[in-house]
Amino acid sequence: MLKTRKLRGGVPIIVLSRKRGMRDIYKQAGATRIVDAYDIVGRLLAGSVFEPLASEVLYDMAESSKDLDITEAGVGVEATIEELEQQGFKAHIILVERNNERIYTPPYNFRLKPGDKVVLVGNASDIARDLRMLGGGS
Repeated sequence: MLKTRKLRGGVPIIVLSRKRGMRDIYKQAGATRIVDAYDIVGRLLAGSVFEPLASEVLYDMAESSKDLDITEAGVGVEATIEELEQQGFKAHIILVERNNERIYTPPYNFRLKPGDKVVLVGNASDIARDLRMLGGGS
């Protein structure tokens, strides 16, 4: 990690950690993001017991064989979510990030602006077209 940071200072470094308490050490070594394996697995296990259907959706999104995808994209147009849907946009926007502020499940009258980042959930077969409608690339 230290060599990577030294050679390519701006490259994101993501660490999958299996040890709690290592977060600060990884950050000091230059990690951009630390993913706690036990936290993720624990949430999926608990969800499988208490919210099995919701957990199955997460598994479905992780499998490429399902026609369900989650993706992040930039926005290059100004339009409300409702206006996009009237033009055939099919994915569900579950998050908009604007100026480091996160808006979860924005309403239909929410106006997207160039520079926003969005997280979409939808059928993989529709996502490519929906991304083009957003006009911002990923």
